[in-house]
Amino acid sequence: MKMNILLLVLLAASLYTGSMPLFSLAVATLAVRGTVVYWSRSAASGLRVSRHFQSRLFYGETATVRLCLHNNSMLPVPWLHLQETAPAALVGPSALSQAIALRGRESRDVTYEVTGLRRGYHSIGPLRLTLGDVFGLNPRELEVPGQQHLLVYPRLLPYRDLELPSPALFGSARTRRRLIGDPSRVVGVRDYVPGDPMRDIHWQATATAGTLQVKHYQPTTSLQTMIFLDLQASSYSRGWLPGLSELAVSIAATLATYIIDARQEVGLVTNGLAQVPTDEHPTDPTPAMSPQLPLLAPLYAPSAAYLPSLLPTGGRAHLLRVLGVLACVLPRYREQTALTSLLLAQSVGLRWGSTVIVISGREDDSLFLALHQLRERGLAVLLYLAGRQSDEPSLQARARALGVQLRIVSAQGSASYEEVTL
Repeated sequence: MKMNILLLVLLAASLYTGSMPLFSLAVATLAVRGTVVYWSRSAASGLRVSRHFQSRLFYGETATVRLCLHNNSMLPVPWLHLQETAPAALVGPSALSQAIALRGRESRDVTYEVTGLRRGYHSIGPLRLTLGDVFGLNPRELEVPGQQHLLVYPRLLPYRDLELPSPALFGSARTRRRLIGDPSRVVGVRDYVPGDPMRDIHWQATATAGTLQVKHYQPTTSLQTMIFLDLQASSYSRGWLPGLSELAVSIAATLATYIIDARQEVGLVTNGLAQVPTDEHPTDPTPAMSPQLPLLAPLYAPSAAYLPSLLPTGGRAHLLRVLGVLACVLPRYREQTALTSLLLAQSVGLRWGSTVIVISGREDDSLFLALHQLRERGLAVLLYLAGRQSDEPSLQARARALGVQLRIVSAQGSASYEEVTL
């Protein structure tokens, strides 16, 4: 603005005095000014930027964020300053602050790294650009609107730290008779016997053998494991809440991974609050963006907070869903939801012999009573307490009397607990 006023004053002075040198200087300066403005606008409109990175990270992994810049104009960009921010827990106060130059039609990549040192659903961007000209007369600042997101899964603890029971406690138990015909466990065919359901007839084998053949199922009963994660803030008031609650989340993530690795089914229920990504099968983000066009929709669109619940299922895809919920779940400070009522209500559909794992920071009489009721219904019960308990011997004795397996886990996997930073 000051430059424009100066040019107008210079032009008016040259016309008033009739000085040709002053007039020539004013016209030349005005021409340079116009050229610089046109150059800057042309470079800004021709600049294209895209951001690429791995959208999911396990705790401790590092991803490279790649910014691809392309000058779509014939005019060069003398200097371009890029500044992008990311959560300090991943990369530090500033993710990127760098100046480059682009020739006409040139493309260039600028990279920086982020490390998953804190679980959660993190925003990357927005990107701020400053375009400059050779004279430094007309710097142009742009902000590429929109953000992309990075999901960091919880930290997994070493299996030995959790004193995990035998895998036989979870999953399938053999029996002498077939209780439920499971189509996923077909081991062959056999002759039809009166009383076999028509849906079990194997028509191709029947056509080959000339007599009715039915599918033969492995004689197993499918058992399930449900993890109940207590994230009620009052359950962790004995110690440092962030450390203890993070330890509880890590215990849940480790147990889910262990059970899925054993080819068994696991579910998750928690009374914490979660803003969970609605897209369970995302692709790597590769949107194109320009100063005029916003970024495409975020990779994840967080939904309203609610009580997360995932039914027991097996497989790698289900494990990623469980870890995704655990990455986003937060302790609940208000509107307390009692763990015992949630435990009794959500375990109703579990089959006899299935396993219930409860993870909390504190036990009380109501919790032990609820666990005893589950034992009476024929369910195996494990209780994990996050952090040191002052009355551990009496807790162990009480748990044994009720048939509850008790594990007390600290950050180091021992009976003692120090403040943890996870």
